[in-house]
Amino acid sequence: MKKKKKPEPFPFPAEFRKQGSITYHGKPVDLWISRKTGELGFSIQDRAVQDPDLYTNILTYLQSANRES
Repeated sequence: MKKKKKPEPFPFPAEFRKQGSITYHGKPVDLWISRKTGELGFSIQDRAVQDPDLYTNILTYLQSANRES
């Protein structure tokens, strides 16, 4: 009898698609965007970022990196 493969961890609903990754304070952060609403989400180690302060800090980091390039 074959064991079923565990599904990959998915931190957001199916409408979200992974759009890339960045490194934030030495941690890999995945970027997710909703196909329906355009909402942006972040995950660290396959867990959605729930802390609003951390979410804002990552968003500010992305915006400042965008202005520098």
